[in-house]
Amino acid sequence: VNKLREKSTQDHKTIFKLQVINTILKISLEPKLLRERLANILFYLTSLKELNLIPKAALFLVEQDTKQLILNTQQGFDGKDKEVCAKVPFGQCHCGRAALTNKTQYVSPEDVALAGIDRAKHDHGHYCVPISSHGLVTGVICLHISPDHQRSRWIDEVLIAVSQVIAGIIDHQKMDLQLISLVNDLRASIIALSEEKNFS
Repeated sequence: VNKLREKSTQDHKTIFKLQVINTILKISLEPKLLRERLANILFYLTSLKELNLIPKAALFLVEQDTKQLILNTQQGFDGKDKEVCAKVPFGQCHCGRAALTNKTQYVSPEDVALAGIDRAKHDHGHYCVPISSHGLVTGVICLHISPDHQRSRWIDEVLIAVSQVIAGIIDHQKMDLQLISLVNDLRASIIALSEEKNFS
């Protein structure tokens, strides 16, 4: 009986993870700007009661030249949050450490209390999950958790799977932009050659 119950629980978790990935892929196909699609993904993730998150999250993209995280989209941030998190150098804060190490940084509400931060204002912890492709970090997802959140390997696996899907979305966006740039360069070359021919 216990084995059947464990198998049923595991099957439910697997189905849930696949449903999350499938929904994010659907969002990624919407005819919207990348920022809007990423914002919709954040909203979807924080709405999943199984993950026990609160409606406060952010998604950063890497500025490769400066090795900084640039706030791309957020949910539930106030003006001060937006100002503080507008640019985060690699290694700074938990999101910066996630980018530097390419490893998930988990901060529990208890860790926040031990750090001497006012629990009345910050009664939550968070996950900072790196977004990486072929070992190169391209962004970080920051998800705030409720005070009673219990970390589990299953939630870690779901969030890592989500970050991998988002990495693919970002890669495709870059490829699309590169293709557009190549087409524009080719068009400019054809026009230049045509004009040169007309003058010769």
